[in-house]
Amino acid sequence: MVVKVQVGEKKLFLIIVVVSLILFTVVVVKETRVLNGFLQVPTYHYNIEVLDNGSALVTITFDAKGPGQSYVYLPRFTNYSLNIEGDVSTSVEEDPNIYFYHKRIFYYNSSDAIHIEVFYVFPYASLMIGDEGWFMSPLIYFSENSVSEIKVTLPHLKYIIKSQPSPISQDKDSNTLYFRMGWNDIYFYGYRVAINYRLENPIENTPIVRYISGGSIELVFRVPAIYEEIVDKMTVTLDGAQPFFRDLFNFFPDSLEFEFYLPELQDLSTLGYVESEIISLGKVHINLALLRFKPGYLEHTVIHEVVHVMLGKIGVAAKKDTRWIHEGLAEYISIQIEKLMGMNTTETEISLEERAKSFREKYRLGNLIYWSYGSDQDLYYGASYYVMKVLGEKYGGLDFYRRLFQAIKNGKGVNSTNDFIDAVASVAGGDAYNLFSSWGFPVKKALNPLLIYSLMIAIVIVAVVVVMVYLNVRKGKEEGLRCPYCGAPLDPISRFCIYCGREIEETFGTSMPGILHEEGEDEEND
Repeated sequence: MVVKVQVGEKKLFLIIVVVSLILFTVVVVKETRVLNGFLQVPTYHYNIEVLDNGSALVTITFDAKGPGQSYVYLPRFTNYSLNIEGDVSTSVEEDPNIYFYHKRIFYYNSSDAIHIEVFYVFPYASLMIGDEGWFMSPLIYFSENSVSEIKVTLPHLKYIIKSQPSPISQDKDSNTLYFRMGWNDIYFYGYRVAINYRLENPIENTPIVRYISGGSIELVFRVPAIYEEIVDKMTVTLDGAQPFFRDLFNFFPDSLEFEFYLPELQDLSTLGYVESEIISLGKVHINLALLRFKPGYLEHTVIHEVVHVMLGKIGVAAKKDTRWIHEGLAEYISIQIEKLMGMNTTETEISLEERAKSFREKYRLGNLIYWSYGSDQDLYYGASYYVMKVLGEKYGGLDFYRRLFQAIKNGKGVNSTNDFIDAVASVAGGDAYNLFSSWGFPVKKALNPLLIYSLMIAIVIVAVVVVMVYLNVRKGKEEGLRCPYCGAPLDPISRFCIYCGREIEETFGTSMPGILHEEGEDEEND
């Protein structure tokens, strides 16, 4: 009897364990996000097929089983088709933080499976120069309760240089790559797939030539012909800006050359540059990814880089301790020219001023001479702009800079921060030294204005005294003053005769010319 009870207890225990394991498994499966499991998680499938010209055909399909809701970001300025199967309603929300996309929300109300398909054409998904290609997907951003599978097909792919994230697989002998990302993954990778790759068939980089200012200025663009759009935009920008450059610098180059480059993965921090060694030659490098930026970025970058060229031509050296001068002037002058062209610069100015504020909370402005190439570099741009803005507001805006550039051009140029401060002071006046000194720049000529005036007064007083003494001495010599005791010539400022050694009591101011006193006259005066 006892044995039977023990066996029953063991069976009951085993039954409890098995049931617990089943329940635990069900809970785990429900909570685990899987693409293909017992329970289907809402899934966005991206199929991005890049064409020979770099544009892409983008198809997004979404599958889920309701009820529930999900969202995905879709192009705001590109028409897309939307096909829905199942009981689904949808709405759109604008996101002030994301310019090119809006938030499309789907509400699926029944327990049945639903299917949604979106299709659109995405320009410049892949950019190509020579034998290099750069791909960056459209924004991949969806709700936290969903996952994604991404398929990318790149034409003329020879091999991948680097990819972010790395593909989970690649079709053998194919140009198709596969990626899988959950919500945490897309956040970590910046909501994009980015790939640098080598091309099987290089794209020819033929120069494109344009003329502005009635044909007197030549612009040479070294870029594949498929990107003629960026050439046209830059030509219009430079044609509108060159009269203001000419007014400010009193000249404009007869020729400018533009060469384009591709970014590395999602690093878009450098949109353009001019090589410091040949800054005055007029060769500018522009990031081709600017084709995908919001309006204003390309125009600002082009004008900014041309300011560097102009500064180089008047003699402003491009070195580490003058980097802040170049960048500050390039930001300030480009913004002023853009305003004259009727462009909206509010966003750029706010961004620079915020960065300047952050810089001043950490450093003195004088630290700009120790330019940082690290994580704080953006703050240095803002602070450099701030210095030039204050100088402009204090001394006369673009008219001040017009006179400053002429002074630099006529002088010895600018090879150091002190050279620049001297040039500013030569146009604005000596108090500029004190302004820079108050900012923490190592100024050698900074003097307090009160001290300057005091020294000037002291110099005048000393000069007057010296002149009066000189005239008195000269007068004494001319009148022939003599000792009343021995008759020898006297020094008019001495109290003793150098010949007889006797003290002379009377002052020359009340004495008669000639011998001061005769013995007979003393008796009569008594």
